[in-house]
Amino acid sequence: MFILTGRLIPVALGVVLLALACCSPQSGDKQQEVASNPLEAEVAKLRQQVQALEAENAELKATPSVLLSRVQEHIRAGDVGQARDALSLLLERHPDAPQATEGKRAVNALVASIEAKEREEERLKRLGFKALRQSSIFTWEGLKLSLSSAELTKRWAFDAYGSEWHYREAPRESLYLVAKLAITSKDKDPALPGIGVYSARGGELHQLGELSYEFSRWMNYGSYLGNGHDFRNDFEHTETIRFSAGTLVEAAERGNPLFLIAAAEGCHNRTYERFQNPPVKYVNAL
Repeated sequence: MFILTGRLIPVALGVVLLALACCSPQSGDKQQEVASNPLEAEVAKLRQQVQALEAENAELKATPSVLLSRVQEHIRAGDVGQARDALSLLLERHPDAPQATEGKRAVNALVASIEAKEREEERLKRLGFKALRQSSIFTWEGLKLSLSSAELTKRWAFDAYGSEWHYREAPRESLYLVAKLAITSKDKDPALPGIGVYSARGGELHQLGELSYEFSRWMNYGSYLGNGHDFRNDFEHTETIRFSAGTLVEAAERGNPLFLIAAAEGCHNRTYERFQNPPVKYVNAL
């Protein structure tokens, strides 16, 4: 005896059932196989017909316009390989259709665009920093900086009045990089942008310094001393003021490409010190 789901079942009964299962009449199996073969053949035939109809339907749907839309889809994705494959199918199915000509033109335009981009990237790579977009005008939040000249010189002149001026002399093995510029501002008390000096070395830019601002000219010696107000050097009264900006660099930089890069941020603020000459200056607040 053995236990199954809490009931007592004779072993002999299990053996009898097993014997009956193994001793099924063979003739019945053959009849079933013979009866099922025609049905399976019919199913296989219907499947083949369905596949043929699906292929025919896909063929009918592959109109020139549909195939062209596939080409254009790959072009929008920028996939040249897939676009060419779709174009090959279009040319194979409808070589004389207007869509075939349009597809060829579109694929050729994509290839030309990619090749032009690659050539431009290669050109910029060869040129290095010479390919940087250069401009003598910098604008930022209502402020315009216009650069008129920049040079390396031993003497930096500024704060002129009448036929006189003040200057700084560069020490040995050094030069001043001096920029002449005009700043126009809609703000009556703008912070002036920082201007960095950079040297190109080995494919990288290295900062050499930052320009400091000095006024180019005063109305007279009295206004330079602060005894009278020079309205031409005050954004409260005038939109455009001329400056001379400079910084020391090593004389060895004379042979290297130098770049002036203005920051889109105001960091030089107007200050007033009564006993300085001149009492008004723009100082880097950072």
